[in-house]
Amino acid sequence: DCFLTEDNQIICMYKDDAVQKVDLSLLLQKYNDLSYVLKNKMLLESLKIGVAGYSIVFNDSIEVPTFELRKIGIDLPLTSGDLLNFARRNLLGTTQTCNKMECSRQNLDYLVKMNKIQPIIIETKERLYLKGDIEVIISE
Repeated sequence: DCFLTEDNQIICMYKDDAVQKVDLSLLLQKYNDLSYVLKNKMLLESLKIGVAGYSIVFNDSIEVPTFELRKIGIDLPLTSGDLLNFARRNLLGTTQTCNKMECSRQNLDYLVKMNKIQPIIIETKERLYLKGDIEVIISE
C-alpha cells in the first residue's frame, strides 16, 4: 500500500513488511510523465496501487514499477504492521466517537461546525477522528 505525505512524497508499505519514504522527483529523468503528476495536486492524489502491487499508478495511466521505488526509497524504522496498529488504536469512526464522548451524531456535527474538532476523513455517512483530539475535548 502507499499514501502521500504532506510534502508530496510517498510512503510505501511493501509485502515483505518494509516501509520506505520515496521522493518521486528522483525518477523524473526516467519517467517524464511524473513531472505532470508532481505539478498537479489532483493527479498526485489519484495515486493507487497497480495490479498485484507491482507498481503505483497515477490517473490510471502513469505507472512506476515497485522495483524503481525500492531503489530510491529511504528505509523507515517501521513496519506496515506498526502503521496498521497505529490506525487501529488511534482512529475512531463516528459511532465510536459518539460513544466515547457520550453524545449524539447531531452534537458531534455541531462540534465540527463550531471547529471544536476536525475529522481527518469526511465521507457521506462516516467520518474518522483522531482519538487524541477526542480525548482533549472530553478533558476540557
